[in-house]
Amino acid sequence: ALKQFEAAEETLAELSLHPLAPDSAWRREYLRCRLDLAQGNPEAALQNTTNLLALAGSPAASPTNASSPPAIVNYPDFGPGGLLPESWAFRASILERLDRVDEAIAAYTNNLATNAPVNQQRRALLKIAELNLAQDRTASAIEILENYWHQYPGSGAADMALLAIGELELRQELAARTNGVDQVVATEPRATNL
Repeated sequence: ALKQFEAAEETLAELSLHPLAPDSAWRREYLRCRLDLAQGNPEAALQNTTNLLALAGSPAASPTNASSPPAIVNYPDFGPGGLLPESWAFRASILERLDRVDEAIAAYTNNLATNAPVNQQRRALLKIAELNLAQDRTASAIEILENYWHQYPGSGAADMALLAIGELELRQELAARTNGVDQVVATEPRATNL
C-alpha cells in the first residue's frame, strides 16, 4: 500500500524460506501476484496465479477453446478457507486487465460450480454477462446464464442468473426496436418471446 516494493519483495523472499500452512502459503503467493500487478507486470502476476490455484487445490489453469462455451466444473473441495474461488476470480480479473476476454470468461466460469460460495457464483455470473456484452455477444451471455439456471435452479445464485437473462433479453428487444426492426418474424420463437 505504501509502494515500498523492494521491502515487500524482501519480506516475501523471507517467507519463502519457511514452511507455511497451506492458507498462509496461498496468501504469500496472492501478495506476490499483487506485487507484480503494482509494479506494472500483469503477465508475471498471471503466471503466478497458477501457484494460487495449486495451493488452493486445483490443477494449474489450462488454456480453453474460445470457440465453445466453457464447461462448469464442480470441484470436490475448495481447499483451505475456500481459496479456490478467490483464486479463479483473481486470475480472471488479471486476464480482464490484459484484455484476454475469452480466457477471463472461462476463468470466471470455474466459479459457477455449485460448491462455490454464492457470492462468488453471483459475481461470476455478472462478470461473464458483462464481458460478453462488452464484446457485443448478448446471445452468448444469455446462453451461459440459461445453461447455469437450468443446471442449478436451486442454487443461491439462480435468481441472479434469471434476472440477468431478463435484463439481457430486454436489451435485445430494445436494440431491435431502435434498429428499426419493429416486426419480428413469427418463425423465430425466441425473438417473439423477448
